[in-house]
Amino acid sequence: AIEDTPDAGLGLSLAVLEEGDNGVIFTKENDVLDATAVADLTDSLTIEDFGFEGVDWIKLGATNLVDLTAEGKGITDNVGKHDVLEVFYVQDGDDLKMYVELDAAAGNLSTKDQLVEVTLAGVQLDNVTFVGGFLTAGEASA
Repeated sequence: AIEDTPDAGLGLSLAVLEEGDNGVIFTKENDVLDATAVADLTDSLTIEDFGFEGVDWIKLGATNLVDLTAEGKGITDNVGKHDVLEVFYVQDGDDLKMYVELDAAAGNLSTKDQLVEVTLAGVQLDNVTFVGGFLTAGEASA
């Protein structure tokens, strides 16, 4: 669910998940989601309409991106560094799949433990920007 929240005039709406949710549809507002905060609720999340209207944000926490396709590996193939938080990604058709580490060693496991899988439906990597642990897409409304 998207909730209007006090935002000190920043014009953001907070995406809030509840127990049992495994997806969220972003609105025409400037929406924000903390991907690291959903780990207690779900290990897999699909986001629709990310960057479609307004400027949307996802807090990933990690500041390093790792392209699984370029590495020639899958998420359970012992990827990344054991001492650095990373976000692993792969373009899966029309969707961008990201695996957000909750623990720096998570990519070195042969399971998806300590990872949150975030799928951005209909999003291409070329249409997003990653900076300072945040992923963003979209354009400010006129």
